Amino acid sequence: MPVSLKWRLQLSSFPPTSDFPVEWPKALSAVGAVIPEGETWDLVSEIEYIGPGDASLTSIRLAYDQGGARYVTDAHVALRMKDGPCA
Repeated sequence: MPVSLKWRLQLSSFPPTSDFPVEWPKALSAVGAVIPEGETWDLVSEIEYIGPGDASLTSIRLAYDQGGARYVTDAHVALRMKDGPCA
């Protein structure tokens, strides 16, 4: 059964230790993680602007295995970063 994507967008510093003081110290790497059936986990991604110039993304791709099958899904979340001072 493919995953159900539910998105929360939060813009903050990384790692988000002040936003998640209890949860963050228990964080695991997503690479190679095994999520037990019936459990729900959050996936946190760091997106770093290294400039110069504008930058953007239109999707984040998630690939995973479940029940011997390989799934790939795209989270169609868009983000645009503009070079220059914050307004």
